Amino acid sequence: MVKRKTRRRRKYSKRHKKKGGRRRRRRKTTKKIRITYNKKKWNKPFALRKSHNCYTYFLNKQQKAPTTNCKKELASGKKNCTKPQPGNFAGYKKIKDKKNYTCSNLVERILADNPNIYISDLNKDCGSDFYMGAVVVNPGQTYHFYRRDDNGKWSHKDGGRVISLVDASGVEILDPKISNRNYGPKRNYSDFCQYFCVPRENNKKNMKLKPRNNANK
Repeated sequence: MVKRKTRRRRKYSKRHKKKGGRRRRRRKTTKKIRITYNKKKWNKPFALRKSHNCYTYFLNKQQKAPTTNCKKELASGKKNCTKPQPGNFAGYKKIKDKKNYTCSNLVERILADNPNIYISDLNKDCGSDFYMGAVVVNPGQTYHFYRRDDNGKWSHKDGGRVISLVDASGVEILDPKISNRNYGPKRNYSDFCQYFCVPRENNKKNMKLKPRNNANK
């Protein structure tokens, strides 16, 4: 007589039991990413600070590649480090002619890198999954970004410098559009370009240290 194989029944505790005797699945909860003014995160170590600029701070995103590359550049005697630029991820070429530092060009590059970012207005609510940011330009020279932290205050990081809560007058920034943005001849961000709503989740934002090899724009 052949013995039949019998399946062992798994024992579940009462709290796991449901109709039909199946285990109840636990729902995955995603932790909301906070946007906070954090000096320890952005000012140290030195190579991280020097390799992450206002664009990375606006995105609230850090990468190992810029920091690693910066260490090599500093070791070779360079004073400044290569930093991610708007448009690099989307395949735009580096801006060589400074006259192309305009609001329209910067906004185009930002949105090309990050389709999940959208243009907004200061008085509009971005929703719980987004936070607000802004871009300004020193025409014919360079650009700069600001972001609004969860406490309602605006902060920024100018190039490889330390992060800051104040404008060029040393006053707390309540709105970058009306704040003093003249930090000097080469850093006079006179043109206010646009407010944005930026996703909190890092996997919904893009940046790249250098332009893609197929850069053709």
